[in-house]
Amino acid sequence: MRRPALAPWRARAWRAATWPLAAALVLTDCASKRAVEAALPVAGASRRVIGEVVRFTLAYNQGAAFSSHFGPYQRWILIALTLAVLAGLGRAYPRLAATGRAARVGAALVAAGAVGNLLDRLVSDRGVVDFIDVGVGATRF
Repeated sequence: MRRPALAPWRARAWRAATWPLAAALVLTDCASKRAVEAALPVAGASRRVIGEVVRFTLAYNQGAAFSSHFGPYQRWILIALTLAVLAGLGRAYPRLAATGRAARVGAALVAAGAVGNLLDRLVSDRGVVDFIDVGVGATRF
């Protein structure tokens, strides 16, 4: 069964809310990273959040996902790739927005994460701040 379409004014409101949502997420990302850096000034230091399962552990990731590396110019390569992805997302956004609310929220989440990591790479050569540490025993993610 198909959901009824949103009233035109509600659809416009959701589209208009996408980028303020992304901006709020970028601010939250940056603020949480700076708060963890202030609370855990040494990389590798941890603080328990939920027992041993969830911890905040300060780490800097100079590579891409899962600390992969791309050679001596990886910082600049990743900055360029991030800008390309953001440009592609911007170009694809009108088509995404037409598919529904979930796509708009997803685009805001992806854009905010990319911008937050881009700012980390631009501001510091230490890399992207990572701090959420989940796992059991030695098996951590």
